Amino acid sequence: MLHGGRLRRDLAADPRSRRIVVSAGAGIFQRVAQVASTLVVMPLLLRVLGPAQFGVWGAAVSLAWLAGFSDVGTGAALVTLVARSTAANNAAEARGYIGGAVSFGCGLAGLAGLGALAVWIAAPQVRSGPYLIAAAGLSANIPLTAANSVWMALQKGYSSAFWELVQTLLTLAGVVAAAAYSTDVRVYVAVVYLSLVLANLGSLVHLFLRHPELRPESLVAPLAAVKAVAGHGLGYFVLGLTAGLFFLFDNILALLLLGLKRRPV
Repeated sequence: MLHGGRLRRDLAADPRSRRIVVSAGAGIFQRVAQVASTLVVMPLLLRVLGPAQFGVWGAAVSLAWLAGFSDVGTGAALVTLVARSTAANNAAEARGYIGGAVSFGCGLAGLAGLGALAVWIAAPQVRSGPYLIAAAGLSANIPLTAANSVWMALQKGYSSAFWELVQTLLTLAGVVAAAAYSTDVRVYVAVVYLSLVLANLGSLVHLFLRHPELRPESLVAPLAAVKAVAGHGLGYFVLGLTAGLFFLFDNILALLLLGLKRRPV
């Protein structure tokens, strides 16, 4: 009891520690809800779509992990840059970095959209395909991911966890509702990516309403701000990509180093 009372007093006296505890609790709750949602969604989709189409859905949805790389590291850069600016009480600098990240993300989204359009023109047979829907969803999501990074920079990870929970609930509700009307795999892929886009859009709007001092002054950020965010982000992108490749290919490297034993015929 003594330690519990002291912990409560320390948390009450230190807002930063309180935010850390709340963010950790919100993250755990969101992850539990995500697991519970998966236990409902997976069997339902397998029953509605069948094994073959369920495999297509799983492959298209698995591309969502690219969302972590699609911003070319600018999200990770924002965590450092915005935290440094807010610590120095320089809201104008933080606002510039956020505007630069959003503008850069819009440019990347435009390039990704042009790529999807090229596929749409060159390969008519995949115009409504699950993978084209996934590409469109990822493209639209690129400039919206900045919000979650800024929440982390502000030590308000609980806000980011809340919008991740919203995404989980939107996906669950969308899949359950669609199951009553459709067996088209494209519908279920669209549900996943639409939930991703809507949740991140809500997070961005929430950020700018809660912190108007961080709201960009114009739709097009100054070139210097874009360069600063993109330059810092490139290093994070290379580091993350390298770590991802090592994670994916560690088994291959182990086999090459240890050698393969040929089975006797």
